[in-house]
Amino acid sequence: MSEDMILHVIPARVKELGFSRYTIRYKDLIIPPTSTLRIESASELHYISGDPLGVIVESDYGIYDSTATNLCDNEHVHRGDIYLNNPGNIPQRLKLVQVILSI
Repeated sequence: MSEDMILHVIPARVKELGFSRYTIRYKDLIIPPTSTLRIESASELHYISGDPLGVIVESDYGIYDSTATNLCDNEHVHRGDIYLNNPGNIPQRLKLVQVILSI
């Protein structure tokens, strides 16, 4: 998902969830080889910017798996416990747009 599209859909999504205010932060993460990082985001949304290769992102909202050949839908927005997995042997970069929700 492009950053422009992310910024376009954020206000409506925040309102749908019952929040009135939010803060946006940009994250540029490096996931080490053959490892998984965990993000706790109960009061946040995390949007995957672009279409990163070699990573798997799983959360309560669904899965984004650029390594799968049989997955027909990749979820670009995540919330709850988010797991960022790099199954490969080289570090992978993942850019996220973090939306911190507040009332």
